[in-house]
Amino acid sequence: MCAQATSPETQTLWKNTTFRRLYAAHGTSLIGSGLGAVALGLLAHELVGASASAVLGIALTIRIAVIVLLSPWAGLFAGKLGIKRCLIACDLLRVVVVLGFLVAENVWQIYALAFLLN
Repeated sequence: MCAQATSPETQTLWKNTTFRRLYAAHGTSLIGSGLGAVALGLLAHELVGASASAVLGIALTIRIAVIVLLSPWAGLFAGKLGIKRCLIACDLLRVVVVLGFLVAENVWQIYALAFLLN
């Protein structure tokens, strides 16, 4: 029988508490993003019915455009404000924006909230 070779990095990776926390946080974030996308699609369907795919496409395009266009300046802003304070402020702002989806009644509000969320 041939024994499998494992590198020392693989054996110790999961023993690293910081890595495990970061990995769990990233997984939780991905689950939240996925649920948010599904919820956005359901909200668009509730508001406009059959043309929900167009609304969802535009909202997701806004999301990607904001990420691509504003990401370089976000790092500068975070550096001046302090990274930890900036992350906390952004998380609190995201909570407020997500709650805004509960009261959205028009398509333009979905677009504005998609912009603010990202």
